[in-house]
Amino acid sequence: MLRALLRCRTAAVIIAAAAATLIPASAAFAGGNGSTTQTQHVHGAGAAGIIVIDFLPQDAPALPAGCWANPTLAIVSVAGNAVQHVTVNKAQDFWFTSTFTGDAAVYPVVQPVQFDNNGNVIVDTSGSPLYTGHLTTWFGQEDNNQNGVDHATVSFHGADAAGNMVNVNGHVQYATNAAGQPTAQVARVTC
Repeated sequence: MLRALLRCRTAAVIIAAAAATLIPASAAFAGGNGSTTQTQHVHGAGAAGIIVIDFLPQDAPALPAGCWANPTLAIVSVAGNAVQHVTVNKAQDFWFTSTFTGDAAVYPVVQPVQFDNNGNVIVDTSGSPLYTGHLTTWFGQEDNNQNGVDHATVSFHGADAAGNMVNVNGHVQYATNAAGQPTAQVARVTC
């Protein structure tokens, strides 16, 4: 089901890695109870390539019939702003969120489909983008000894070189109980 998050979980990890290399992490201890909090930011061109959203069918929400987005395409961040925030308490429960908003472009996925060492689909950015526009993503994950939830939203609005408009919006939620059994699953995509 994690792939069903339209790769936002992977994108969040990418944001974390990019932010950690660009801006030193700062830790704050919350209320003296052993909790730590870190917030990291990426701005402008530093956000290029930290978000890659693919439409591969493996466990992903089905795309509506006639949708311009398809498994041969991926949305890639070009520039923008990203924020990642994580809190971990002394019981190792954690809360993680990431947000990105900014410019993005749509490129073809390398065929046959290939993945990098982090499990991200490899995209061919050598040519001109097929579409350019604005991308907003949000991802959150919360886990404790009672339950867990992953949730994500994706919104891309763009156009091709001729001005033909395209958009895709996605919302995914996945929750589990303490035994790891799914308790809720929502996956919706509109184009």
